[in-house]
Amino acid sequence: MPTAGDEEVSSGNAAYNIVSDTVTGVNFRKSDNNFQAKWMLRGMILSSIAGTVLVLFLPRWKAPWFAGPMGSAILGMILGTLFSEIYLMIYRVARHM
Repeated sequence: MPTAGDEEVSSGNAAYNIVSDTVTGVNFRKSDNNFQAKWMLRGMILSSIAGTVLVLFLPRWKAPWFAGPMGSAILGMILGTLFSEIYLMIYRVARHM
């Protein structure tokens, strides 16, 4: 989770961070990027396990065993990115208010 004491930044970077946090832009904060990477990895691992179990225990799908973990890992990566982005969006806007 991003900490309240993020790294020190210059006034120009602080202005850019406010605009990128509240309006639009690329986020260059290392803590935020690490937070998102962890959530993407967690989403991929958990969904891969669920996809494997579903493919093995639902023979109606007639899919090879590796289709479940591969397809669900992509879905987990997308969902992990979305959930972490939504969290960071709310977190950063609340900090700037």
